[in-house]
Amino acid sequence: MTNGRFDHRWLTLVLLAIGATLQAPALHAQTPLAEAPATEPPTAEAAPAEAPEQDVVSESIQSLFNSLWVPQSRYTNGPHLRAVFRPVVAEVREATVEVRVGKRRIAYGGIVGPDGWVVTKASLIQGEVQCRLRDGREFDAAIVGVDIATDLAMLKLDAKNLPTLNLGSQPTVEKTQTVAIRPATPASVAAQPASSTENSGDLQAGDWLATVGLSRDPIAVGVVSVLPREIDKSPGFLGVQIDLNYVPTEDGVIGVRIETVTDGGGAQQAGIQPGDFITAVGRTPTTSPQGLKEAIGDRNPGDRVELTVQRGDERLEIVATLHGWAPNPAEQRAHYQNHLGGDLSERRFGFPTALQHDTVLSPNECGGPVVDLDGRVVAFNIARAGRTESYALPVSLVRSRLLDLMSGRLAPVGL
Repeated sequence: MTNGRFDHRWLTLVLLAIGATLQAPALHAQTPLAEAPATEPPTAEAAPAEAPEQDVVSESIQSLFNSLWVPQSRYTNGPHLRAVFRPVVAEVREATVEVRVGKRRIAYGGIVGPDGWVVTKASLIQGEVQCRLRDGREFDAAIVGVDIATDLAMLKLDAKNLPTLNLGSQPTVEKTQTVAIRPATPASVAAQPASSTENSGDLQAGDWLATVGLSRDPIAVGVVSVLPREIDKSPGFLGVQIDLNYVPTEDGVIGVRIETVTDGGGAQQAGIQPGDFITAVGRTPTTSPQGLKEAIGDRNPGDRVELTVQRGDERLEIVATLHGWAPNPAEQRAHYQNHLGGDLSERRFGFPTALQHDTVLSPNECGGPVVDLDGRVVAFNIARAGRTESYALPVSLVRSRLLDLMSGRLAPVGL
């Protein structure tokens, strides 16, 4: 320990030693740095020449690297590394849930109230959902609140006496924007009991984080890359062309008439048809094209909007997911490179503040708690944003939204 924090250089050596023990026999055979030339056995007539001292040193170094070489995945997210973090996630996983539609997991969540309150990622919630607890019990979940700005949703289960996350006494996070290089693996953390005085300072770039699931090992681990900052918005699009010539008559529909619908867009996927009238977005009436633009223009790709639609004599409540604008060639290349590591979250823009870490997640692994090396909940994963970028909302922000989410004031209209 150095000033209450792990000495990453020492821990690097520990991990290398573990890697050598686990991997050396197979890897030494598969990935030698160089092959020694074949030599004939010595004979009485011709004894082999003595190797120069420099060659002996080179061969020793080469042998050391061969025996210690471990694939990069072993350092970042391999099973041996994740197993080291079992004591770190042991308590928090009891209050973590899988959010499901049928038998398919769509997100994770955290229990924030013993009588069935669960916070998760809102834009992943579709239709009727259930929550599966670590002990195997499953409960139907009602959506009681959605906070668009943070993309958080509050679910309510019909349950009592559930284990809950401790969201108090958390380390603070400084607002400096610092980019980190991955430090050494905390291979000895399993043998180090948590102390009330250790790791009690602020989170820093380079600190280790573990994403908690239901299993005894974390879903994945990573480090803080960039400290909390505002994540810029990106305009979301519904995918419709408006009839600008429509003027409502005295007995006509007051709303925005849809002229055409973009193939593959959010409107088409939601079932909106040419000739429909959008009369409201959420609780905001849309009496003009400008009104519709303003109601949607503040949303991000991946946001779900509740639309009131008039189709003939029928009044419909439709939920549509906004899409991003078609990228130009340069943006397409960046988009392709970002997707090389896997799918990205559709809603990954426009957060009031989020810390960035390099944990590799799938979009359906977001929504649940993130802990530090002392097992304290420090954030909630909210988006997979890039090949090596994930966003998490600081626990202080999540905590500040809980009462509003529980109150019913943020109840969704059409989810």
